[in-house]
Amino acid sequence: MKKYAFALRNALPCVLGACFALLILSAAPAGANVIVNGDFQDGNQDFYSAFTYSHLDITPEHTYDVISDPSLSHGNAESYFDHTFGTAEGLMMAVNGMDDAGDTNIIWSQTVDVVQYRTYYFGVWHSLWAPGPAGLQILVNGDPLGPEFMAGGDLGVWFYYEITWASVDATQAVIEIINTTASTVWNDFSLDDISFTLETALERNTWAGIKSIWD
Repeated sequence: MKKYAFALRNALPCVLGACFALLILSAAPAGANVIVNGDFQDGNQDFYSAFTYSHLDITPEHTYDVISDPSLSHGNAESYFDHTFGTAEGLMMAVNGMDDAGDTNIIWSQTVDVVQYRTYYFGVWHSLWAPGPAGLQILVNGDPLGPEFMAGGDLGVWFYYEITWASVDATQAVIEIINTTASTVWNDFSLDDISFTLETALERNTWAGIKSIWD
């Protein structure tokens, strides 16, 4: 999903040429995604999980699969496709959540290089393949990023979660998605299109650019 920084809130008197320039500056796409294989199209690689990879069988708790449809890996799962393509060509990470509070709860993790003193957007699409609840939490460098949130809603429907992170003096970000619910009943969900994007200079300097053109 593209993110845009809309800078113009009120109409300003201007000639046609100036208005056109302001319109361009008011919609600046965010930077490139630094997550590798965030859409899972390369299969079960480029990320860490404390859950057990179990291809075509996520009946046991604390397992996951990278699959086109959760019902292929669990007989009671809702049948639906990934978020990226919405067809059988796409892949998602389908997870049977942890069943004990003592389980290691890192569902997905990846370490990326970051630019110091900048803002990043973390985003993930999530869904339920069986009734919830299924609690999720984002951590960066071991610290919670925002509150716990619940995966999905209606079965087989993709929902988007996004939150910002300030790098301060960090040069790397260890990003983790953890499962905060421990239950043998439900707690079954899927993840797709995980992203971590740098706020662009154009987004940060939109008003400066507008002022320069206006002057």
